Amino acid sequence: MKDFFELIRVDYWPKNIMVIPGFLIFVLLSGEINNYSLINPLNIIFSIVSILLVCSSNYVLNEILDRNYDKHHPEKKHRPMVRGRFTLRFAYLTYFSFSLFSFLFAYVVNFNFLIVIFLLFIMGLIYNVKPIRAKDIPYIDVVSESFNNVLRFFLGWFIIDHNYLPPISIIIIFWTSGAFLMTIKRFSEMKANQKRSISKYRKTFLKYTPNKLLLISIFYCILCNLFLGIFLIKYNVGLILLFPLIAIIFVHYLSLSLEDNPITQHPEKIFFDKTLIWYIIASSILLIIILIYPFSFLDFLKNTKLIII
Repeated sequence: MKDFFELIRVDYWPKNIMVIPGFLIFVLLSGEINNYSLINPLNIIFSIVSILLVCSSNYVLNEILDRNYDKHHPEKKHRPMVRGRFTLRFAYLTYFSFSLFSFLFAYVVNFNFLIVIFLLFIMGLIYNVKPIRAKDIPYIDVVSESFNNVLRFFLGWFIIDHNYLPPISIIIIFWTSGAFLMTIKRFSEMKANQKRSISKYRKTFLKYTPNKLLLISIFYCILCNLFLGIFLIKYNVGLILLFPLIAIIFVHYLSLSLEDNPITQHPEKIFFDKTLIWYIIASSILLIIILIYPFSFLDFLKNTKLIII
């Protein structure tokens, strides 16, 4: 059973926390923060099960197709498929079963939710399966993998609503923030392992250098925060007070990648960093305060025609 949990990567499930902002941002934009009728407990249960199943099915596909590459990685060489703990037939049966049941649970939630679940399934094929196999294409690997952040946001959004789409600014925010996280992961992997040995595990490392990855991560960070500022000022100017804390979270995450054997090469374990958790808690508390007590005195930032230096 322990090997099976490793096969479906239960420890990766916390990555789906990106579903929660989609849920919360819809409530924020709709002004329905006190409308508890929006929340259908059964829909939430079905949606969570559907999301976990489709993500695990993608992880199983990755285990199957990467077993000959993972054996060159100092940690991933211990994965179940590399050690021969399961047959290919069993692994493929798990993959197709999880995918099918994910679609069934998604259909119960609503049609738009089902479409996004299917797109998440397709992204798993694009990322792992030849002839595309995006994970072997430098820079495209990060862009394609980070698109899953956007899909998870849509899943959170469609749990409540299936008639409207979120603003384009918020879509760019989640895409670029995901690209930042993935680039930092690549940077951390290169930093923790010798380039020559790790390139056998992932071809893209032949084209990457630590400096390139660090600069690209800063580019994604700047782009993300540009659209974050646009979104905050446009929809609730009081939320601009969150910006310093959000900037600190980005800086702290980047600082973690500079440590020896950085935890950022395993994003699923990042929640064990207590400092990061405290920053997230502080941001969440401030967010709640702003939503309950709007800082209307900041409206001049939107309405004034003066240039303030």
